[in-house]
Amino acid sequence: MLIEEVGKQQNALQRAKDPREKGQIWDKIIANMQSSEIASIVLKERTKTSIQQKWDSLLQKYRDIKDKISSTGEEAI
Repeated sequence: MLIEEVGKQQNALQRAKDPREKGQIWDKIIANMQSSEIASIVLKERTKTSIQQKWDSLLQKYRDIKDKISSTGEEAI
């Protein structure tokens, strides 16, 4: 759900230069996730900071895998 919502706002996040503007976009992402009928109670209770940290963690893991593939030529796991 997080990946999908960030994907919908990716262009806006890339264009935003001001941290306040990015914060407003993240507020929209989080509101969309938390208002979803399929969102769990746990997700609805998560803070903006914890959701952004989860995104950063996912992005870093993706970059680590991509770097490993490009440096070793191995397939992704």
